[in-house]
Amino acid sequence: MILLIDNYDSFTWNLYQYFVNWGRMCWLSATMR
Repeated sequence: MILLIDNYDSFTWNLYQYFVNWGRMCWLSATMR
């Protein structure tokens, strides 16, 4: 399982899509502003 912290940029979303496409379970959590 992979946990990604979203800093409101497209790089984090691209990483999320990459891991999901490779069949990895991935959680995306947004930071508080």
